[in-house]
Amino acid sequence: MVEGVNLPRSVKRILVPVDGSIHSSKAADMALDLAKKYNATLCILHVAAGYAAYERFSEAYEGRVNPEILTDTALNTVRSQGEAYLQEVEAKAKAEGLTKVERVYSAGDPADEILNFAERNDVDLIVMGSRGLGRFSRVFLGSVSNKVAHHAHCTVIIVK
Repeated sequence: MVEGVNLPRSVKRILVPVDGSIHSSKAADMALDLAKKYNATLCILHVAAGYAAYERFSEAYEGRVNPEILTDTALNTVRSQGEAYLQEVEAKAKAEGLTKVERVYSAGDPADEILNFAERNDVDLIVMGSRGLGRFSRVFLGSVSNKVAHHAHCTVIIVK
């Protein structure tokens, strides 16, 4: 359980962004524990960060390959993987007795999507990994969690 952390008195909605990384998995475990403790709704979010990159790729190769097929195939693969991450955490939550679970798939900038979701959905607490599976994670360690921590309207717990 979480010790030494000042949590809000009332936690009704907990957001945990997932990306399949070990840090994300640890954050999901903590979010599950907290959701049980507070009888809170657990919101599981996956953000597909590469969507804009696929659009740029298809524009760059227009006329040389069929960008629609490539883009559709790539996007379907990305979506399938994201849905698998969501289903894995949802299944674990339900196995542990949580009944209030929401799964959300989104595409865009991960930090912006997390912040926007939290704001639009009255999230009381965000629990997230310190870094994810991002391609440049060694260069920008924790850049998503850092941005979320600095700009979120609610409490943020970053899990290592």
